Amino acid sequence: MNAAFISLYADESMIQQFEGRPYINYFIDVRSACPSFYDESMMKFIVNDESSCYLYLAKSLYNLLKYVDYHIGLTLKYKSTPRFFFFSDTGVSQFHLQIDKDYKANRKHASVILTESEYKRSKQLQNALLLSFKRIITQVPGCFYIHLGYVETDFIPYYILSNFNFSDDEAFIIKSNDKDLAQVLSLKTSIYQLLRHRKFGKVLLPSDKAIPFHMLKSLTETTKQPAHLIPIYLSIAGDSSDNIQGIRGVGYKTLHSLLETIDYHEWTNDNFENLNILLNKAKPKTKRSEKILQLIQDNLGLVEKNLRLTDFKYMSEHISSTIVSDIHKAFKVTYKLSESDIRNFVSFVKQLTNNDNAYFYNIVQLMKSCQLWKKPFKGD
Repeated sequence: MNAAFISLYADESMIQQFEGRPYINYFIDVRSACPSFYDESMMKFIVNDESSCYLYLAKSLYNLLKYVDYHIGLTLKYKSTPRFFFFSDTGVSQFHLQIDKDYKANRKHASVILTESEYKRSKQLQNALLLSFKRIITQVPGCFYIHLGYVETDFIPYYILSNFNFSDDEAFIIKSNDKDLAQVLSLKTSIYQLLRHRKFGKVLLPSDKAIPFHMLKSLTETTKQPAHLIPIYLSIAGDSSDNIQGIRGVGYKTLHSLLETIDYHEWTNDNFENLNILLNKAKPKTKRSEKILQLIQDNLGLVEKNLRLTDFKYMSEHISSTIVSDIHKAFKVTYKLSESDIRNFVSFVKQLTNNDNAYFYNIVQLMKSCQLWKKPFKGD
């Protein structure tokens, strides 16, 4: 049985270029990292067989720990200290639904493979895996886990990088194929997105303050637009994957040609301000571009609503104080690990993964080497 696992490992050459950096910070969306959890044929088999269900969860936990162990070893090999920021959610976002009740409505259960009860059970299994992994991994120094019940966690890398202290010489790797997360690349010069592209295979996308918009499918050329403009594209042209309805008749290519008429350096980090820049400074070169600009002006309310759905900066600044508190609680940890603590951890891992041979060498060595953590991570 194939269990859910993080399939996108960093190549050694990717990490080698950061040799000697004080920290390499990995941001990992655990849900997107477990693609087989969304294979409905497999889930139907698992939810109807209790023994298979347990085995599946055990193997999934093993594979997730194996991923962490590999990257700890690789990072330490090149004389850097690893940190891991895991984030997950229940798949429901009251923040977005308050803005648009139809947000992600196209993702509601409509399967002919799973019954409604099987679908609900599969969601319970996903959450069981996430919470079990959180319980294990937060015992390891430098591993932080944020699980939010009523808000999507895609914005977490943006929030952490915007609100916590990091030195300029650290490196940051975001593991996700989600195009929305690429908007984080504009925050610092040392942020990279590790993704698998249908044409180019495994890619470490650099933070050169520009983004290859082939990630938006309709575009094939590499542009020099700032990465944080992704919400502008999504808000005007729409995003079918999240059921965000853009302006009918406006596509990414046409919109890109209009955005190119504005000097690259005119753009700011605030996409609501960027929308005003677009309306005030765009210089349409064709009648088609003129029409697009007029359509944006005529549908300004729709575009602004979509920006509130897609822009991480807006979300980071408007989430509730309760959510902010939950995020910051994830970093209030101390590590006082005795030999007994480590033995108990190893025993616990063997039990949960249903594998008496489970022993993650690099994780254990990191737990023993607490001198690596003389400079703990701190939030503002």
